[in-house]
Amino acid sequence: MLFFKTASFFATWVDVDFAEYCKKVDNRAVKKNCTIPYWLNVKAEKAGINFSKVLQEALLEVLGASE
Repeated sequence: MLFFKTASFFATWVDVDFAEYCKKVDNRAVKKNCTIPYWLNVKAEKAGINFSKVLQEALLEVLGASE
């Protein structure tokens, strides 16, 4: 990264773990298998609940994370 100031300039080096950065910004969908009781599945489907969205929101809450 270069910063310019009038006629002189200086450069600064930044150490970046590119592999770790890629993991943090990778937003690909990953298919997971989840088992729930039959009766709960019936109720949730009747209510039109989006299972993926509910699972994502719950995981974010439990982890104290944001998107």
